[in-house]
Amino acid sequence: MTSFRSRWGTAVLVGLGIAVVGLLIQFAGEPAKFGVFPPGIVFIAVAGLIVWLTRRWRVGPLAGVLVGAWITFGGVRGGQLAANLASSNALTVAGNVVMEVGLLGAVVTGVIGMVAPGAGRVREP
Repeated sequence: MTSFRSRWGTAVLVGLGIAVVGLLIQFAGEPAKFGVFPPGIVFIAVAGLIVWLTRRWRVGPLAGVLVGAWITFGGVRGGQLAANLASSNALTVAGNVVMEVGLLGAVVTGVIGMVAPGAGRVREP
């Protein structure tokens, strides 16, 4: 049996994984900007671990929603997202687009997974 709820958690994990790929693309484009390792990957990985460990709970996707919103809104508020999207470095722009697609996907699927009417049901395979 697969929990309806765990499917949404899986969607959140996919979004977070896409965001990590975006960060790696940015790192490849401008490694000096990040130092030794992009710290955002650690935050996303911790959130992903929490989502995975709580995948059967209604609030399981919450960590993915919070980290996705935190990175996105922090980037918008601090002006970094706009600056990165206007960069002359193609990998920086592409990495930011990929990262934001993943983060926003994690936020949307996480919220749906937490509020969906059938989130408490267990479906037969």
